[in-house]
Amino acid sequence: MEKSYEVAANWWAKRIKNFKRFDNGESDKNNFLASLLATQNALNSMPSEEQLLTFEKALAKLIKDELKSKDEVIAKVDYDPNELLLNAAKEAGISKTVFPWKTIVWVKDNKVTVRDGYNAKVEIIYQK
Repeated sequence: MEKSYEVAANWWAKRIKNFKRFDNGESDKNNFLASLLATQNALNSMPSEEQLLTFEKALAKLIKDELKSKDEVIAKVDYDPNELLLNAAKEAGISKTVFPWKTIVWVKDNKVTVRDGYNAKVEIIYQK
């Protein structure tokens, strides 16, 4: 049976692989251009399958280790990924430009909840 940290790490790896447009909820010209530029940067930096697998394993281990001393671990991106995601990405040689804006994953031993982008609905993707 999968563990919460494996589910969360797999979700992030799939989310990077199944890229979608960057969105911060703003619709003015400057934000449209920022989104367009971020999208192009991400497309130019897409990781290989091997990098994604390395990232997924590294992230799962990091989350598992943090859950030993915390009730909840958060893997999130505002515009840049938090330290947890950055550390896993560095281990895999993945650019921070591929991480989706305004995305957050909450991980507990028995539950994984995600909000996939600005103003997205919060969803439970794993519950034991």
